Amino acid sequence: MAGFRGNYCHNMDSKGRVALPAPFRKVLPDKVILVKGLHEALFVFTDEEFESWLDGFFGEGGFDPTNPRHDQIDTMVRGGSHEVPVDSAGRVNVPAQLRADTHLGKSVTVIGKGNHIEMWDTDRWNAFMDAAPTLDELVFGKDQTSA
Repeated sequence: MAGFRGNYCHNMDSKGRVALPAPFRKVLPDKVILVKGLHEALFVFTDEEFESWLDGFFGEGGFDPTNPRHDQIDTMVRGGSHEVPVDSAGRVNVPAQLRADTHLGKSVTVIGKGNHIEMWDTDRWNAFMDAAPTLDELVFGKDQTSA
C-alpha cells in the first residue's frame, strides 16, 4: 500500500463524520478500523495494517494467549476498535465513545503516518506540535541553530 503523508484540516459534522483527504481515499478500502492510539489520537487502519500494528505489541515471539499481558493488550485494543465503512463521499463516522476518548471536536487535523492515518483535535495537534522538539533536536540531539 502507498504510504499516507501530509496533514489536512477537516471539520467533523454534527453526526460525527469526518471526510478523509482525497489522496487517502484513493488507496483505502471500503471499510477501515478506528482505534484510540498513542497520544490519545484516533488511528485509522486498513484491516491488514491494524493486525500488523497490533502484532507489534507482542514482540518477536508473537501473540501468546497464555501470557496475561498479551491477552490484556489484545482484549483492550480489539475491544476498543471499530470497523466502519468509508461512505460514498469519503467520510468515516467516528463512534461517540471514540470521539470522547480521543477528544475530537469540530476541527480535526488528519495526519498521514505511512501505514496509517491519525486524526487529532486541531487544538490538541497544535499544542502537541508547539511542545515538540524541532526536527534538528530530534535528529542531532541539540539545537543546531546555535552552532
